[in-house]
Amino acid sequence: MRKFKSYPIDKVDDFKKRLLFWLNHDQRCCFLDSNNFPNLPKNGKTDTNGFECLAAGGCIDEIIIDNHDRDAFGLIEDFYNEKKDWLFGFFSYDLKNEVEELTSDNPDSIELPLLHFFQPMFVFMVARDNEKILQIGYVEGISTVDEVDKIFETIAGLENNDRVHGDDANCISSLDPDIQIKNRITRKQYL
Repeated sequence: MRKFKSYPIDKVDDFKKRLLFWLNHDQRCCFLDSNNFPNLPKNGKTDTNGFECLAAGGCIDEIIIDNHDRDAFGLIEDFYNEKKDWLFGFFSYDLKNEVEELTSDNPDSIELPLLHFFQPMFVFMVARDNEKILQIGYVEGISTVDEVDKIFETIAGLENNDRVHGDDANCISSLDPDIQIKNRITRKQYL
């Protein structure tokens, strides 16, 4: 059963950067950020529900479907019913072929599976209505409160030039690399 422990945080944006950096060591992680976007009003009232940040790291179990020969939606439903826990992941665009009689011959350079979801070791939440509190969810029997405390202390203690998990190539100050995007086709070919 997943339990949550709360921790005070001061500067939410700084903490989110540290959390994202810490999560970077996991092969399976997810970081969902509102980017300080205000919630849209509902029924004339501003909605204060939701998350400023929701993240997951580590992997207890996962499901990967990489071919159309299987019932992907049925399998993810079975996986969820077995776990009854938080799942993070994605559905790929080509899953549309399972819903409709469609095909596409576009090049698949990334070669993602049709779907990939994982049950995380840890869930990190900063609620929109209380941005000064971080909640870390863990599964009893797999993780301990002491482990969660250590994770929080590690994340909170990171500085701009710190390295995490012995990786000298990555430090917090390098989270904004100079990314160069290469076009596959020219603007003229596209138009």
